[in-house]
Amino acid sequence: MTYLVKFVDHDGTQLKEETVEHGKDATAPADPVRDGYSFTGWDKPLTNITSVQTITAQYQAMTYLVKFVNHDGTQLKEETVEHGKDATAPTNPVRDGYSFTGWDKPLTNITSNSIITAMYEMIVVNQGNLFKVVKVSSDSSKIVIRVIMTGNPLSICSYDLRLFYPSSSLNLNTSNIIKMNGTVINYDEAGVIRLNYSSIKNIVVETTLMEIEFNVLSSTTFTFDIEVIEAVKINESYDAITVVANEEDLIVSIN
Repeated sequence: MTYLVKFVDHDGTQLKEETVEHGKDATAPADPVRDGYSFTGWDKPLTNITSVQTITAQYQAMTYLVKFVNHDGTQLKEETVEHGKDATAPTNPVRDGYSFTGWDKPLTNITSNSIITAMYEMIVVNQGNLFKVVKVSSDSSKIVIRVIMTGNPLSICSYDLRLFYPSSSLNLNTSNIIKMNGTVINYDEAGVIRLNYSSIKNIVVETTLMEIEFNVLSSTTFTFDIEVIEAVKINESYDAITVVANEEDLIVSIN
């Protein structure tokens, strides 16, 4: 007595057909190939055939290592994904001064080991009035000027206020140099006071005040030139330094 033995692939496609005598063994065809899968064998034994048989190829899906990394290469997540399945992204990463826009490769139908990188776009900083300089008071011996800091610039930019004063007619009252939330006012003999906003950008207040006191050496009209400098941070260094605001000059008269 003989039996018909068919070998079929995972989708039912016939790979081979043969007639086997009762109690004899069937002879398998060459191992089939399936994209993204490894052949593991057959679903029925090939020995001691005693009936008509349909024997089906068995497979195991290949798996791939998928890594999610940040813009600087820092790993955010690692997972193993089966062939043709989708990867699962981590929580959207945060980068100071940038907004997350997605990933540089599709997360669907993974068919190879992959490194998927976070993508960002630069946040445009509102170049609103970050500094305002006003005269608070003056008399024959001193001038007090108030610097008001507003806005919320991001760390992508460094903002400097430069207050130019006539050093030949005014002396900065160095005995009253103050630290504002730990930030020291920078000044020099050339008549320039500088205040960098980046170092105080994380102060959780809507308005920060600082007063600068000058000693008056002569009675006249003084003009304070006010300039705001923006330095855009690119690739962890500052570049593209530009004047973003030439504020109206502050004029103070001492009689």
